Amino acid sequence: MRSRLLALCIIVCATFGILSAVSAAPVVGLGNLTDSGEGSFAQITDNTHSAIIFLTKSDTRTITDFKMRYILPEATPNINITVALYLSDSANTRGAFVGTIGINNYTSLLLTTETTIFTPATTITLTPNTYYWLEIRGDADFDFSWMSRNPRIAPSGLFTYIETMRTLNGGATWTVGSNPPFSFELAVEVDTPVVPVVPVVPVISVPLSPDTTALGCTLTSDVAMTGAPDNTYCRLLMKNGGVVNYAGAVPQNLINLGVILAVDVYRLQGGQSLTDFGGYNRICLAGQGRLFYLDARTSPRVQTELATEIVDGFTCGWIPAVGTVVLTN
Repeated sequence: MRSRLLALCIIVCATFGILSAVSAAPVVGLGNLTDSGEGSFAQITDNTHSAIIFLTKSDTRTITDFKMRYILPEATPNINITVALYLSDSANTRGAFVGTIGINNYTSLLLTTETTIFTPATTITLTPNTYYWLEIRGDADFDFSWMSRNPRIAPSGLFTYIETMRTLNGGATWTVGSNPPFSFELAVEVDTPVVPVVPVVPVISVPLSPDTTALGCTLTSDVAMTGAPDNTYCRLLMKNGGVVNYAGAVPQNLINLGVILAVDVYRLQGGQSLTDFGGYNRICLAGQGRLFYLDARTSPRVQTELATEIVDGFTCGWIPAVGTVVLTN
């Protein structure tokens, strides 16, 4: 009975706008964290620092923690590592100080790679559509090695990765560093205001039957997915706002943004449909805009906005499996 009353309260309260906010679980704001196969490293000392520049999207986010992979190969280290946040801009310069994500002290020899976590002592809120500079620095001349898989993986998540910066003189001058950066993860949570519930007609998922004549996911004038596994195909759904195949396959909320290009990515092997790639794969669509991914492993397809980079006039993002990829204004 109590559970029924609770469920009824949630429905009624949300309907009349009584609930003010719901705190979501932490998600990856930006990252490329790996837990095996490390073969590259960058030193962090009192003079050698690194910084990651990123751009937030349209939501307000609160930082929960920052993780990075490291080793300490010196016998008797004693170093404090600080992860600090500053404002930045489109010119990749460091701006005003925002807050300290964490300071950790390291005094033990470590020859196997571990993950270290920095947690803010006070709330750090990221504002929408803002450039940030996330800086990692030390306070002593000990070899704190920031590790990564080799070759490194491009960061992805809710935010857009912009650049990695590096200084060898304690921050007096900065230059472009390792691109993409070494293994890290910036986790965030979001407080989403709850507005009065308006009944919404669900988008009907349109089945996309296999089409053996579909465009293969190789470099074309519209789609580039050169690293995809064998038997991966792309079917063009929309282009420049017009439907090419399967009307209704692209959700109306994305159509309202103005669709530049939409493709369905799928795999066939031995007459069977496959879903996974065995890892993330980069896909690039011709044009510049926002990139969305609808995961075909779920029904209905879960919609996610991808972190992007612009390469030769293409907007590129990383997807974990088959699904619909939509480039909008």
